Amino acid sequence: MDKLRPTPPDHPEGLPEPASGEGVPAAGDEAVLLGAGMDGAVVEGAALGPVDGSATSGALRPGSGLRGVRNSLMMLVAQLASRLLALGTVIVILHSLGAGDFGQMQTAITYGAIVSVVADLGLSTLFLREGARRPQLVGRYLDNMLSLRIPLLCVAILVLAGALWLLGLHSLIVASAALMVGSGLQLLLRNTFYALQRVKWVVAEILPEALLLLGLVVIGALRDLGTGYFIWAYTFSYLGAAAYFATVLLLTGSWRPHWRFEMGLIRPWMVMTLPLAISYVFTTVYWQIDVPILQHFGPSTPTACPTLTSLSYCEVGWYQAAYKPFQALLVIPFALRTVVFPLLAVYHREAPERLVIAVTKFFKALVALGLPASIGVIVLADQYTSLFSLYPQAAPSLRLLGVTIVFMFADNANATALLAMDRQRTYAWIVGVGMVINGVSNAVLIPVFEHLHPGSGYLVTSADTALTEVGLVVIGLLVLRRLGVGIPVLRLSWRIVPAALLMGGFLLLVHPQGRVATVAVTVAGGALYLAALWLFRAADPDERTLIRRAFQRG
Repeated sequence: MDKLRPTPPDHPEGLPEPASGEGVPAAGDEAVLLGAGMDGAVVEGAALGPVDGSATSGALRPGSGLRGVRNSLMMLVAQLASRLLALGTVIVILHSLGAGDFGQMQTAITYGAIVSVVADLGLSTLFLREGARRPQLVGRYLDNMLSLRIPLLCVAILVLAGALWLLGLHSLIVASAALMVGSGLQLLLRNTFYALQRVKWVVAEILPEALLLLGLVVIGALRDLGTGYFIWAYTFSYLGAAAYFATVLLLTGSWRPHWRFEMGLIRPWMVMTLPLAISYVFTTVYWQIDVPILQHFGPSTPTACPTLTSLSYCEVGWYQAAYKPFQALLVIPFALRTVVFPLLAVYHREAPERLVIAVTKFFKALVALGLPASIGVIVLADQYTSLFSLYPQAAPSLRLLGVTIVFMFADNANATALLAMDRQRTYAWIVGVGMVINGVSNAVLIPVFEHLHPGSGYLVTSADTALTEVGLVVIGLLVLRRLGVGIPVLRLSWRIVPAALLMGGFLLLVHPQGRVATVAVTVAGGALYLAALWLFRAADPDERTLIRRAFQRG
């Protein structure tokens, strides 16, 4: 589906991607071997329910919808603050390393992200979904997932070491492998809180993690410690997050660690996760493949790009620099998706009549957030490049990526709905289409444009991202309609579009110059957009009531 990692979005900038209730200690072995499988089918062997067959989850309690909105708002505020710190962190790294070394760092991280699919196989998403449905078994699930991850990580590390050795990035192998281990560990522990709908604990961790990373990066920049150090800085921030999550789970009694490698549970989960694993591979490759292709097909022409002689690594650096403010905006749908997904999964099982309404509201909210972001980045790409002290070559790439924002936002509703509905196979098929389109178009067009205009490959990659996302949104909407979840796009967005265009006209007319003016005009444009939404009554009465209640305490 979307060119987004199918994981929670709490990762600092440039890192490989990718809920309040009572925690319940892990249950014993009272489970039947029957559970919902792919595309709603029944899979024997899935230890997912009690012996007596009674309802297990208890996850759908009165006020679930309001709690989901409130959790989403808390997560969104924390993530936005974290993104600002993370963006500052990346800016420090950009100027400390230069485009060439930064390109090498991003290449190593990207290969680590691609290889990490071997260590996950979609099990994190399956753990989140099944843990949300059966919170009393979440401790048992976590024990098994941690145990299973050990042999998977061993294989993944060997693959990553071989890939980086062939690329000549020998000095980054150990740091990149450690990053993959730390990232996967904190993700699995973090997902436990999402499954239990205990978002407050996650929110409390986000800013300290970002501050720790920023501090480590500043130290590295001041002492000129080099590329490997910065990868280790990300690793230490992940390990700190993992230690925090493990401590909270232990102190709250939500988890009592045991060594568990129960084949009666792992075997059916491996069967159930096969479509998720395929979609996870497809999504990760789709998300990351542009960097290896750009690095491989980009010219090795000598260049003034500091410290290196390969223009291809410089192009990776320029492209990834443009990606940072773009990626910072994508934390919005990621944060909302991670909180909404468990709720939709429960609705699908226990209150299917609410599912269509919830998906429609989610889609509308994402469009309302993504459209002004797209227009703002398109109009003010040059100003934002200057504001964030990016490489000057990043501006046209940022403008092209701006087109993609609203489609990536909207596509998250499609992806979340399909996975919550147990449509892993369908999701995998759509993601596969995106991977093929994006990979083939990059592999074909980058060499052509590099031959015609050396140094233009990174712009081709940006344009391919935008065009692929447009196609995937259309495919996702058509598939959902066939599954009975029709999203009336025009009816939902016709009041939002004129409000966003009004804001865009204001930005274009004012066209600020200078950092202070850019920030001031951006804030004014946002205020104008909100006022226009209110004037055009973009939110219906029920939505306005839900938003007011979500901001209330309690």
